[in-house]
Amino acid sequence: MFSFILYILNINPCNIVYIASDVSQWWGYRTLTKVLKMIYININPCNMFGCRVSNSNESAKDDFVSKWVQAHIQDSNDILGKPILFTEFGKSSKSSGYSVDKRDNYFEKIYNFIFNSASNGGPCAGGLFWQLMAQEMNGLHDGYEVIFDENPSTANVITQQSKKMSNLE
Repeated sequence: MFSFILYILNINPCNIVYIASDVSQWWGYRTLTKVLKMIYININPCNMFGCRVSNSNESAKDDFVSKWVQAHIQDSNDILGKPILFTEFGKSSKSSGYSVDKRDNYFEKIYNFIFNSASNGGPCAGGLFWQLMAQEMNGLHDGYEVIFDENPSTANVITQQSKKMSNLE
């Protein structure tokens, strides 16, 4: 892998190079920070390519996500000095053991990391779940869809986070 990274750096040294660390995170450590305005990270421990937790139990996935989020917030602050967004996070209704309560708890967990960083002057600027849909969009459901009319508890979690974030000074 090291020679592959060097090859990429030789071709285009301005791009982010993704490397794997001991917690299976893919993260860009080689970049020109003058060009980089912000960082966004997709969180999907069930489908991450190369992720060792894809077949793990729920607890292992939650531990992975906690380490992933905390490491990226810290790296964004300490190494890159740029704001970070957590994007495309969610729970798939197609996963075994899925429930709306589990999804709501997962959203709250991610939102708490975001709020704690933002409220303490950290780099985390927000998060975007995957994905908001209307009831009429049946053909596009991928298991991650959030339909407010069908899931008022999830809509409430999102509303509460929006209010908390909008009240930050």
